[in-house]
Amino acid sequence: MKVSLKNISKSFYGNWANKDVNFDLYRGEIHALLGENGAGKSTLMNILAGLYHPDKGNIFLDGREVKFNSPADALDAGIGMVHQHFSLVKNLTVAQNVLLGTKGLKNFFSHRDLEQIVSEFSNQCKINVDPTKKVWQLSVGEQEKVEILKLLYRKTKILILDEPTAVLTPLEIEELFQTLERLVRQGDGSSSVSVVLITHKMKEVIRIADRISVMRRGEMIQTLKSRENAVSEGASEVKLAELMMGEEKEMEVCECDNIESEKIAEESILEIQNISVRNDRKLMAVKELNLNLFAGEILGIAGVAGNGQVELLEAIAGIRDVENKNESKIILDKREISKLTIKERIKIGLRYIPADRHRDAMVGTLPLKDSVMLKDYDTNEMLVAGFLSDEKTTKICKKIIDDFKVIGPGEGVPFGLYSGGNQQKVVMGRELRLNPKIILAHSPTRGLDLMTTSFIHQLLKKKRIEGVGIIFISEDIDELMKISDRIAVMSAGVIKGILKRDEFDRVKIGLLM
Repeated sequence: MKVSLKNISKSFYGNWANKDVNFDLYRGEIHALLGENGAGKSTLMNILAGLYHPDKGNIFLDGREVKFNSPADALDAGIGMVHQHFSLVKNLTVAQNVLLGTKGLKNFFSHRDLEQIVSEFSNQCKINVDPTKKVWQLSVGEQEKVEILKLLYRKTKILILDEPTAVLTPLEIEELFQTLERLVRQGDGSSSVSVVLITHKMKEVIRIADRISVMRRGEMIQTLKSRENAVSEGASEVKLAELMMGEEKEMEVCECDNIESEKIAEESILEIQNISVRNDRKLMAVKELNLNLFAGEILGIAGVAGNGQVELLEAIAGIRDVENKNESKIILDKREISKLTIKERIKIGLRYIPADRHRDAMVGTLPLKDSVMLKDYDTNEMLVAGFLSDEKTTKICKKIIDDFKVIGPGEGVPFGLYSGGNQQKVVMGRELRLNPKIILAHSPTRGLDLMTTSFIHQLLKKKRIEGVGIIFISEDIDELMKISDRIAVMSAGVIKGILKRDEFDRVKIGLLM
């Protein structure tokens, strides 16, 4: 099936997300759609997947014009999309998720029947996933496979994957790419699948894509041809970066890339003594852990996902209970905070940037200015005569938009309509604006483009210079070595080792992980 999008335009609140965009997808190819956060990539593919209606333009399948009124229409035409935030039901099994809502099934099935159907189909597709497991028991990479299996079961011929590698480990990324290559190369061509890969990661598209289309600020800039011609076509990382960013320069916050470790204070601003924390499955995720954070330090925490990092930060923030309260302590700036509420911890200077901004940081349907005041709605800065002041919240929101270079349709528009990078800048702006003492940042650059990642790194380094203590969690070892003063390595809920900057070594950290 060949797909052609002709002169597609889409605006939100007077701002163009797509402007006269043309895009072709050929049968049996992997076509990467590359661009910075906010370039219009996801909007364009949401139109193809039936989620949005274009203001202007046409969609053609094998030369025949089609109109989609819903994602169901697109699915019926063989087009399906796996979004950044999965749509799986976590307390159902893999088999139940794959078959949920499919047509033509009998009214009554035993669990064993469902599992047998999905097991046979997954073997046929060579996508290995246990149909009996519940989704919450799966890794992120396995959940992505379930999303792909769901679409393939519905006879999808066009797979759209939105930032599919943002939360995967290197091994899971390679497994995903092998799966995609197998799907597009299988059969006689008529049975093969075509893939659109929405991403901003240049190394990945050079590794996997047959063709690469680059978008910038809602417009299609250029399409580079196949991998075989990548060198002659100029599809290098440098060339792609130039196409993605144009004449734009890196956003500068401060000259703080070479701050020496000696600047760190000698006194701890945060002391964690002997804490144990359970995860959602009631298993011990953090085990009698001890850790110190100094003022003016970025302490990186390395570890494979699921080794207690989330539970550690949530315990410090007050979101999750500490198991052994009588024997453990969390001391912030010489004050024991274990028994304080979340609100009380916020008021004394503890700020938390969670890994999942949609679930834990903001409300996508609220206007941006309302999302900004979620943690500070009861302060004098937000109130007039005891009531929330629309004028004050709007002013604060506009300042964040200006200071953090947020690109979007304005403070009155729902948070969910902003691109991922701009959403993250809003979250950062909210958390950093009230002079924090401690910042807990879990994967704050996950899924972000080069420019926004650099911007966030600089923001955190600026706070470090101001004497703020920062715990920075990332699964990217290179990022941790770039930004951290020390790196603590977690595995199975305990600290396996702490390295100073002059001891950083990728292999050593990997072995500890």
